[in-house]
Amino acid sequence: MFDDKKKISDLFTGFPAQIKFAVDYIKNENTKLLLERVNELVDYNSEIIAKVIQKFEGNEEALSLLKLLSDYEYLSVNFLDKIYSGLPDKEKNLLHDFSCSLIIDHFGASGEYIKLNDGIRDYIRRSGIKLPEKLYSRLRKITEEGLQNYTDIEDDLSEFNITIQEAFVNEIEIPESFLIPSHFLLAMRELYDNRKNYEQVIELADRALNSYSHLDNKIEIEIKKWLCLALCRKRNPRLLKEVQEIKGPDHNFIIGFYYRLNKKYDKALERLLDLRDKYPNYYKAKRELVQVYVSTEDFEAAYSLAKENYENDKNNPYHIQSYLRCVYRKKEDIENADQIIQRLLQQLKESSHEKAAEMYYTSKAQFETFILEDRNIALGTVNEAIQFFPSNIYPLLIKLDISRKFFDVFSLASTLKTLEAKFKNHDLYYRLSFLCAKRLFFALNGQL
Repeated sequence: MFDDKKKISDLFTGFPAQIKFAVDYIKNENTKLLLERVNELVDYNSEIIAKVIQKFEGNEEALSLLKLLSDYEYLSVNFLDKIYSGLPDKEKNLLHDFSCSLIIDHFGASGEYIKLNDGIRDYIRRSGIKLPEKLYSRLRKITEEGLQNYTDIEDDLSEFNITIQEAFVNEIEIPESFLIPSHFLLAMRELYDNRKNYEQVIELADRALNSYSHLDNKIEIEIKKWLCLALCRKRNPRLLKEVQEIKGPDHNFIIGFYYRLNKKYDKALERLLDLRDKYPNYYKAKRELVQVYVSTEDFEAAYSLAKENYENDKNNPYHIQSYLRCVYRKKEDIENADQIIQRLLQQLKESSHEKAAEMYYTSKAQFETFILEDRNIALGTVNEAIQFFPSNIYPLLIKLDISRKFFDVFSLASTLKTLEAKFKNHDLYYRLSFLCAKRLFFALNGQL
């Protein structure tokens, strides 16, 4: 009974409405049924968070403040004031609103520290919102000054910890006497999520694991998870050894993730399907399965999962994009497909996520290809995407799909040439779009 209660309570993220939902569910049904359908509790929490954040859509000051709070475990009011060079009245009022909405919690002897609700933190981090350059530069200057004299900042725990974290991230030497394991963990998360510096994550993980003979078990496991995820991103076979230290559902998820990134889709499916059977409510497995199915162009298998992922998190642009791709390929079997497509495209267009603009252009180009079947308009849209996002390989891969659809030899040749010249180190020969386009090009030129 205690274990059941703990499983349920571990899903709470600080909103009374979620707790009331769980209590009412148990009262009307029973605890066992809630545990079997725990995804309903998770979905309900996602809805609450989405509604809370919706209130601040388009409010740049609010989103910037939320982004700042999401990047760190906690901040003091004094340190916030320092970052803003005097906290403006608008931000003070926002903090009051956040507190009333249970978005933040105050703690400390006189409530001097602020902590963002965990659910909100995860949502903001996934949203791709960027800290304005002015705030980031000010924060960077403060932490650089703090590194010159640690004793000046020791009275404010948040400033001290953030200074250490920023030093780690920017590869500045720190006296060992100031370091604790959680500093490594926080820096690794920042490097992985925001900086995409996977090599440095691996270096920090190795350093932490080798520096402390007696790590807290929870921190040690978290460090090893970040290590494994970074090894996956680097496609480093060392992962297959390190992942043996990870137990529970994360074990198969990480291996499936590794195989998917290495384009070993059969092996990825074997792990992920086994994971889904054993842990049907493990949402990360569903997300990865969609990625595998879409990568292999198995849209029939991907559709129901892509739709479910979208319904559970309608503001996630990755879910919108995957769902759209499936709807395009299964349009004839889907009721009200045209309305669904237009709604999803509009969501991408209006999203504040950093990747959403590129996703909108490429998804629009796919719509013009597979639904409107208009070659010229589709190529015009995807060429805009290539111009706006020159360092991104995805618009060029979409252009290959368009060229394949219309048997456009000239477009195939020029796009293949651009890809091979510009992205030769991006595992091109593992990408299905590239291989199919290459094969079609040879066939159209009588070289097969």
